[in-house]
Amino acid sequence: MSDEQHNQSNRRLNLHDATVFWGTLIGFFVGGILWLFRVPKRGEDTRNEIVSTSRKIIERDPVKESLAEGKALAQEHQSKRE
Repeated sequence: MSDEQHNQSNRRLNLHDATVFWGTLIGFFVGGILWLFRVPKRGEDTRNEIVSTSRKIIERDPVKESLAEGKALAQEHQSKRE
């Protein structure tokens, strides 16, 4: 590949990178604006819903449940040995 072809290839890659970057950035902002228009609730209501959903997810943490089950089984096994 000659230097001219190599430079031309690099320019195309740089243009592609810039296009992807700006397309992503513009898509992010347009999507955010459209989302704001489609939100049927007030901001405070939406925040409260996010907080309550997050708390529910944290409360039913599968790792926490697994640890509790493991501890119960270990205590049961310990009591059988004694």
